[in-house]
Amino acid sequence: MRYFLSLIFLLMLLYSNNLWSDHNTQIKSGQGLQNPNISILGEFLGSYKDKSEDRKNVWGFAVNEIELAFNANLDAYARADFYVGFSYSDGEAKVEVEEAYITLLKLPLSLTARLGKFRARFGKINPYHPDQLAFVEYPMVIQEFFGKDGFNADGGVGINWLLPIKSFYSELIIEGYTGAFGEREGITNPAPFTSSTLILNTRWKNVFELGNLPQLELSISYARRATKEGDDKIKENIFGADLTLTIMKSQYTNFIFSAEGLMRYTTHTQDIYQKQYGGYAYLQLKFLKSYLLGTGMGYTEIIGEDEYKINYTGWFTYLQSEFVKYRFQYEHLMNKSSLLNENRIFFQVTFILGYHTHSYN
Repeated sequence: MRYFLSLIFLLMLLYSNNLWSDHNTQIKSGQGLQNPNISILGEFLGSYKDKSEDRKNVWGFAVNEIELAFNANLDAYARADFYVGFSYSDGEAKVEVEEAYITLLKLPLSLTARLGKFRARFGKINPYHPDQLAFVEYPMVIQEFFGKDGFNADGGVGINWLLPIKSFYSELIIEGYTGAFGEREGITNPAPFTSSTLILNTRWKNVFELGNLPQLELSISYARRATKEGDDKIKENIFGADLTLTIMKSQYTNFIFSAEGLMRYTTHTQDIYQKQYGGYAYLQLKFLKSYLLGTGMGYTEIIGEDEYKINYTGWFTYLQSEFVKYRFQYEHLMNKSSLLNENRIFFQVTFILGYHTHSYN
């Protein structure tokens, strides 16, 4: 951990030196105090589930989330992003700071840094907010490995390095956090996180331009944390690999195939180890400017149990404008023991007031 903190201190020293040495840039008084972009995003979600276990059908209608965003360039060297989520479920209102961080834009050696609370840039899907997803909720494997809302720790520091490779885009991300992966429904974490638990995360992202139209993105990710529960020292390692192929036929027509696989390997002092595998894949076609049609499947094992889940899903999205979209989605969920055989139908409406954006993830 001390080596990671030493690296952060060195980068901050270089950053401050870069500010003082850049005599060609003049920052006008008050430039960082301009009004930020302020926007509100709302999500209405209707759902229907049929449960074969008790033969009870379940209906649900709710404003799933309201997200308030503030975004602004503070000056020529830094940007700030702030997101607050409001939700209401089971008769209880909840307010949560989803992300709040500053990005240092002009570090030496083609580096940028992020400090604060932000979504971990592990894999392809986890960095995205729910409104950025192609489907209603995070894939089943992300929820099982990291929690319902994905990997979003209490706070941390991240470094981006744009590698000096000319033939293709290549980026290395190194991040450190404190906090937890998140509560996982129906299971117990191998050991509880504490505020002093350090989580390390890395991602190597590569983008290849295949001629004039196709684009291929290949990435690998690795997250690690170590903790102690009584006399038991626990080390948890999560490996990930993702692939995304995008074919742009025109400005209004494209095809996307994306897949991601994860593996968790946990070791204990008592020579006990656990392995867990999961993944998802989906196809989506955008056509006639405003219509999206997609299908996908997912698989995840349940840690500590001889059990797994599989789901199949399909969706149709209509983009009324850049501010309003509608989505219909069907999902079939089952497990190894055949005790779970559930069908779910969703109707989702997402609407935006103002210019709502998320920084590069």
